[in-house]
Amino acid sequence: MAEAQDVSRDRPSAMVAGLLLCRAADGWLAFRARDVVAVEAWAEAERSPHARLAFGYSPHQGRSLVAAGGDAVGVDEVSVFAEPVSVLSPPALLLRSLGGSISGFVFARDKLWPLLRLTEFSRFLAHGQGGLR
Repeated sequence: MAEAQDVSRDRPSAMVAGLLLCRAADGWLAFRARDVVAVEAWAEAERSPHARLAFGYSPHQGRSLVAAGGDAVGVDEVSVFAEPVSVLSPPALLLRSLGGSISGFVFARDKLWPLLRLTEFSRFLAHGQGGLR
């Protein structure tokens, strides 16, 4: 049996500065700040999905992160993290998880955060694929 390749050794981890660190229910998510054109009040009437769905919770008031194309995701809390951090590549097992929205993981504020692609995560939630509990 051929040994599985460790792609993390084949390429150095990328660096990223400018993250939006978010909480949704008891979950923690990170998004690249450059992918967000607006942070607005989230309202259920706007029809943008809420990240709480991915953790098996009902949507709740919070903030909405909006991408340039109009896709958006609601979160409970959002804060800016400007320090540069390494992006750890996701394992192959997770590449298609959450609608292909996982771009890696970052370590910030003493936590390991999944770094998500906003548009893909919004579309994943909008198609009713949340509710992982």
